[in-house]
Amino acid sequence: KAEYLFLQLQARDQDLALYEAKMDTYTKLEGKMSAKIHELQGQVAYYEGKFKE
Repeated sequence: KAEYLFLQLQARDQDLALYEAKMDTYTKLEGKMSAKIHELQGQVAYYEGKFKE
């Protein structure tokens, strides 16, 4: 029984490590996307200003 519980905990630890790795990847991608969105918003504002002149 103790061995079974130990294996369950090991499996859960592996799942948690996998989840943390996925979240890390997601967080990095989210940061890149956010930076790109800000860059594009800046370009849009620039061109809107150009067309108003």
